[in-house]
Amino acid sequence: MRWNDLTTTLIALLWSLLLVSGVEGLIGIRSRHIPGYPATAQIILYAGVPVLFLLFLVGAAILSRKARWFYDLYPFATGLVALFTFPV
Repeated sequence: MRWNDLTTTLIALLWSLLLVSGVEGLIGIRSRHIPGYPATAQIILYAGVPVLFLLFLVGAAILSRKARWFYDLYPFATGLVALFTFPV
Protein backbone atom coordinates (compact mmCIF):
# COMPACT_ATOMS: atom_id res chain seq x y z
CA MET A 1 0.00 0.00 0.00
CA ARG A 2 1.68 3.16 -1.17
CA TRP A 3 0.48 6.76 -1.29
CA ASN A 4 0.74 6.75 -5.06
CA ASP A 5 -1.73 3.88 -5.08
CA LEU A 6 -5.04 5.24 -6.35
CA THR A 7 -7.16 3.10 -4.03
CA THR A 8 -5.33 4.27 -0.91
CA THR A 9 -5.66 7.89 -1.96
CA LEU A 10 -9.38 7.55 -2.69
CA ILE A 11 -10.08 5.87 0.64
CA ALA A 12 -8.12 8.55 2.52
CA LEU A 13 -10.07 11.21 0.63
CA LEU A 14 -13.39 9.57 1.53
CA TRP A 15 -12.49 9.39 5.24
CA SER A 16 -11.40 13.04 5.08
CA LEU A 17 -14.73 14.03 3.52
CA LEU A 18 -16.59 12.05 6.19
CA LEU A 19 -14.60 13.90 8.85
CA VAL A 20 -15.38 17.30 7.33
CA SER A 21 -19.09 16.52 6.98
CA GLY A 22 -19.19 15.16 10.54
CA VAL A 23 -17.59 18.30 11.96
CA GLU A 24 -20.00 20.46 9.95
CA GLY A 25 -22.88 18.39 11.32
CA LEU A 26 -21.63 18.88 14.88
CA ILE A 27 -21.35 22.62 14.31
CA GLY A 28 -24.92 22.63 12.98
CA ILE A 29 -26.18 20.70 16.00
CA ARG A 30 -24.35 23.03 18.37
CA SER A 31 -25.72 26.15 16.68
CA ARG A 32 -29.29 25.17 17.58
CA HIS A 33 -28.51 25.61 21.30
CA ILE A 34 -30.41 22.53 22.43
CA PRO A 35 -29.37 21.49 25.95
CA GLY A 36 -27.45 18.21 26.00
CA TYR A 37 -26.61 18.23 22.31
CA PRO A 38 -24.27 17.33 20.76
CA ALA A 39 -24.05 14.28 22.99
CA THR A 40 -20.77 12.52 23.61
CA ALA A 41 -21.82 9.60 21.42
CA GLN A 42 -22.55 11.98 18.54
CA ILE A 43 -19.11 13.57 18.83
CA ILE A 44 -17.47 10.14 18.83
CA LEU A 45 -19.52 8.93 15.87
CA TYR A 46 -19.32 12.06 13.70
CA ALA A 47 -15.71 13.08 14.40
CA GLY A 48 -13.91 10.39 16.38
CA VAL A 49 -14.49 7.41 14.10
CA PRO A 50 -13.38 9.19 10.90
CA VAL A 51 -10.26 10.51 12.68
CA LEU A 52 -9.46 7.03 14.00
CA PHE A 53 -9.71 5.37 10.62
CA LEU A 54 -7.91 8.19 8.83
CA LEU A 55 -5.02 7.93 11.30
CA PHE A 56 -5.03 4.14 10.90
CA LEU A 57 -4.87 4.47 7.13
CA VAL A 58 -2.08 7.07 7.18
CA GLY A 59 -0.12 5.02 9.72
CA ALA A 60 -0.50 1.89 7.62
CA ALA A 61 0.67 3.71 4.50
CA ILE A 62 3.74 5.08 6.30
CA LEU A 63 4.59 1.72 7.88
CA SER A 64 4.25 -0.09 4.58
CA ARG A 65 6.93 2.19 3.14
CA LYS A 66 9.29 1.93 6.10
CA ALA A 67 8.98 -1.70 7.18
CA ARG A 68 8.79 -4.62 4.77
CA TRP A 69 7.45 -6.91 7.51
CA PHE A 70 4.40 -4.67 7.87
CA TYR A 71 3.52 -5.13 4.23
CA ASP A 72 3.04 -8.85 4.92
CA LEU A 73 1.31 -8.25 8.26
CA TYR A 74 -1.10 -5.56 7.01
CA PRO A 75 -3.99 -7.81 5.86
CA PHE A 76 -3.99 -9.64 9.21
CA ALA A 77 -3.76 -6.40 11.20
CA THR A 78 -6.60 -4.83 9.23
CA GLY A 79 -8.84 -7.82 9.86
CA LEU A 80 -7.99 -7.81 13.56
CA VAL A 81 -8.70 -4.09 13.96
CA ALA A 82 -11.97 -4.47 12.04
CA LEU A 83 -13.00 -7.36 14.30
CA PHE A 84 -12.34 -5.34 17.46
CA THR A 85 -14.00 -2.23 16.05
CA PHE A 86 -17.10 -3.95 14.69
CA PRO A 87 -17.52 -7.24 16.60
CA VAL A 88 -19.81 -9.68 14.85
